[in-house]
Amino acid sequence: MTDPLARASLGDAAAAARAEWRADEEAWTRAAVEQWRHNRTIRDVLRDAMHRGDRVELALPAITFAGRVIAVGDDVVVVETIDGVVDVNVTEHVPLVVRVLERAHAGGTRGEPVTTLRARALELEGATCDARIGCCAAPTVFDGHVQVGRDHLVVTERDGTSVVLALTAVAWMGRVVSGP
Repeated sequence: MTDPLARASLGDAAAAARAEWRADEEAWTRAAVEQWRHNRTIRDVLRDAMHRGDRVELALPAITFAGRVIAVGDDVVVVETIDGVVDVNVTEHVPLVVRVLERAHAGGTRGEPVTTLRARALELEGATCDARIGCCAAPTVFDGHVQVGRDHLVVTERDGTSVVLALTAVAWMGRVVSGP
């Protein structure tokens, strides 16, 4: 028969081992969460907002868009605003501030298929509609028909002048919505 005092010390030792194991697991979990946070991109943050259905604000130097994220691609996020759909460049060189305006409790989406800003520009070109293009370098907005090159856009404005924009200079773009 085992001495009750010996059993009590075994129980204490087991409790101490369990507490040490729990503390070790919590430390590893905190380290994993920290690593996860450090490796997230702005696209990951926007993708999470899309999945939840959050209403977000995307602030660029000259303009701010508010709405729900409907797609996230390699270098673009598509936001549905009250004025229409806007494609925002989310590469590292674009100064962008993201704010969640309203956390959704339901209604998120997996997102529409979208790849790149250039692919979205090709869709605008194929739709033969006028587009509105905002620049990173200046608060200038160009309205007109878009032709897409490998690394640039040519915007033929309504007065017939053409402007060539490097894709890296495009901050946002969207269709020009005609009035009633």
